[in-house]
Amino acid sequence: MIKKLEKYDISVGKKLGLAISPLVLLSVCLIIFSYQNMNFVQAEIRNISELAIVSTQLVHRASAAFNRQSRFYEDVVFLHDINMIKNAEQASDEAAKSLGKLRRMDDICIEHQDRIDSFLNRLKHYTASAGPVYRHMAERYDYLKNPENARMVKSLGQEKNELEAVLNGFPDIVRKDISERIDYFDVFATQRNNINTFISALVIAISMLIIYVLIEYAVTGPMTEANQKLQKAIDALQNEMASAREAREAAEAANLAKSAFLASMSHELRTPLNVILGLAQIMTRSGELGTEHRKELETINRSGEHLLSLINDVLDLSKIESGRMGIEEQEFDLYHILDSLEDMFRSKAEKKNLGLIFSRDADVPRYVAADRTKLRQILINLLGNAIKFTEKGAVSLRVMTDKGLRMNQDAAQTVLVFEIEDTGPGIDPEDIEILFVPFMQTEIGKAAHEGTGLGLALSRKYVHLMGGDIDVESVPGKGSVFRFHISANPAVASGIIHADDVPRVKYLAPDQPAYRILIADDKPDNRYLFVKLLTRAGFEMKEAGNGKEAVNIWKSWHPHLIWMDILMPVTDGCEATRIIRELEIDKIPIIAVSASIFKNEQELVRAAGCDDFVAKPVSETEIFDMMQKHLGVSYVYENSDSSRSGKPSEMLTPDSLSGLSSEMLVKLRNAAEELDPEMIRQAIHEIRQTEPLLADGLSVFADNYEYDKITSLILKIRNSNF
Repeated sequence: MIKKLEKYDISVGKKLGLAISPLVLLSVCLIIFSYQNMNFVQAEIRNISELAIVSTQLVHRASAAFNRQSRFYEDVVFLHDINMIKNAEQASDEAAKSLGKLRRMDDICIEHQDRIDSFLNRLKHYTASAGPVYRHMAERYDYLKNPENARMVKSLGQEKNELEAVLNGFPDIVRKDISERIDYFDVFATQRNNINTFISALVIAISMLIIYVLIEYAVTGPMTEANQKLQKAIDALQNEMASAREAREAAEAANLAKSAFLASMSHELRTPLNVILGLAQIMTRSGELGTEHRKELETINRSGEHLLSLINDVLDLSKIESGRMGIEEQEFDLYHILDSLEDMFRSKAEKKNLGLIFSRDADVPRYVAADRTKLRQILINLLGNAIKFTEKGAVSLRVMTDKGLRMNQDAAQTVLVFEIEDTGPGIDPEDIEILFVPFMQTEIGKAAHEGTGLGLALSRKYVHLMGGDIDVESVPGKGSVFRFHISANPAVASGIIHADDVPRVKYLAPDQPAYRILIADDKPDNRYLFVKLLTRAGFEMKEAGNGKEAVNIWKSWHPHLIWMDILMPVTDGCEATRIIRELEIDKIPIIAVSASIFKNEQELVRAAGCDDFVAKPVSETEIFDMMQKHLGVSYVYENSDSSRSGKPSEMLTPDSLSGLSSEMLVKLRNAAEELDPEMIRQAIHEIRQTEPLLADGLSVFADNYEYDKITSLILKIRNSNF
């Protein structure tokens, strides 16, 4: 083309300009084409971003409105507020409006529109059905006694759960639709970019600078900006999804609020119960109790243990619902448990003229490893119910093995089957459906005016935790059979100690150091329990009402061991323990005491520096065992074949005190005349090192504040030095 232009006497520059003008024109066309394509892609990306944000907001609003509707219905029942029905219907309308806006969006496909239409129809039906039902539940306390009403409520709950599941699936549907659109336009943009790049390469060969600049500022720049906007849109979508997850988790947390409340109340109840049971245990040691008072004390013990079992039931239910309950396997004597249960329920059965039959097959192992506490509680609940509701006939417990039923591949494992049969009134088929529901009772159970409706519910949960199952067969008017099975591992007899075989501590063995023990607790009654028990055994005691006092006493008195309550004013137990651990040179044992039994609190106190943990109520056996474990102390235990037959205080005579030194007699007399309990306890502790029997008798007088008897005995000693 340049040769054809030479005959027109045109300068080389002009010839070159005319020669490359078509390429320049092509470049301009390419730029326009690329610009239009990028505008199209950017417009679609903005549409996708708006669709993502708007659709996510609408789904989130619908989900929030539906959750409010459910809470309003719950408020109708629990608060008896009929006006909440109107609020629930308004919340349903809000959810429907939000989903309606989502359906009318242009970019929503027909399939998703159909799903939304189906959900709106079901929501409308649920709202229309739920309003009257919850109104009746709020107005009539016996509404659920009607089986048809109970099934209707259960059906509404299932329908609500299904609607919630469908609604929770909408974000995934929207996200999938948006992802498909993003993928489509990503492919479209990539293809267009490849075409533009290929054509641009031809132009760059002749006019590199021009095409390079055009591509750099007209193609690459917009693409980068578009990608940045697309990434922002994706981030916004992920944030909205995270918000939706947080909302769902918040709803689940609200459902567990009941469990948290029950656990908190149990914590508050266990603290005073610790004092009641602890002092009752100490009082049983007194040789001065008459038969009538001892029976009354046994009644206090039984009532306290029953109250503790109810508190534990409520606490266990909350732990199971929150997923914190586990299995604590231990080796035990199964025959001993069965025999003790038979003794426990024998008198109850005889009072009602009922037969009580316990039987076990020959192949049932005696020593097994399983959760002993839960198994015993299951049997107590089932046997207690059987005897309570049976008026004539008999109650029987049968124990057998089932070799054909294996809950895992362990060939050595044994499957134990328990059957509790009674000849009571039986259970109506309608009541069997609510038999294992917490706080629900059958008509027969309500008529008895006893129980909380927790026993069977907890028994079933315990059985499930132990890998088994429980079922019931009942014929109205003839009786019922409760049957459950659990797995148990083999165990050996060595190392198994029965609770009733554990001896009780009388006092410290002779020839041991004078152990100083500090009890830190903000409750005076709890401190009194420890001081009473341990002083009697021969320990030197001091008290602290908070963590700050405990640290100060530790600095000046240097105790050998500290019992540290966790929840205290001024400075709590954990902080006090950390301070002591930072300042001490020789480490001393610190044992945490708390009414809480959750593992997370145990982990916190151990992290603070505590060596061990006990939960209130604390038994005297636990107290003495812990001190023996961490101090290595030795005890003298109560012995049924003791040579002493009389009461310690009755064995005291002036001659029995005559063996004491004059200094000790003076010290003891001065303490008694000054009515100083601390001085008397210190004097008795010194006497116990050489005369433990004499110290026992003096302790009886000191515990009953009979200081005048101590003074009288000392004054009767002949040839005294005072």
